[in-house]
Amino acid sequence: MQEFTARFGPTQGDYDAVIGFAKTSGLTVVGGSRDGMDVQLEGSVAAIEKALHVTMGVYQHPTENRTFYAPDREPGVDLPFRLWHISGLDNYSIPHPAAQHRNLIAKSAAVSGSCPSSSYCGSDMRSAYYGGTALTGTGQTLGLLEYYG
Repeated sequence: MQEFTARFGPTQGDYDAVIGFAKTSGLTVVGGSRDGMDVQLEGSVAAIEKALHVTMGVYQHPTENRTFYAPDREPGVDLPFRLWHISGLDNYSIPHPAAQHRNLIAKSAAVSGSCPSSSYCGSDMRSAYYGGTALTGTGQTLGLLEYYG
């Protein structure tokens, strides 16, 4: 991680400058790290507006029945270098769960195998995955992953 930060991350001086800027702007550092290439801040709306040269507003969402807060323009800072990104200034997009649990009554679609006691045989697997092929290996690719030892 330190090698990655040294090559691609902010210099210690630039990171310290962001921390100093935040503190002198009335913002509180609540998290982040130089290795993580982030600084997490909290502050009053007035302090955020002054530090980032924005005006925060409340707007009607165009497709949802709710309002959202956001700045009136892209934020900017008084630092001698550019920041990669400033996030967390709006709630236009809110997270939604990717999966929703439902109470469903599951019906088994299991097919029984052709071996004794309805168990599966190798030929059942071949029919399920390779039905209608000669299984000569023609046109197939094989990859091996081996670990040392």
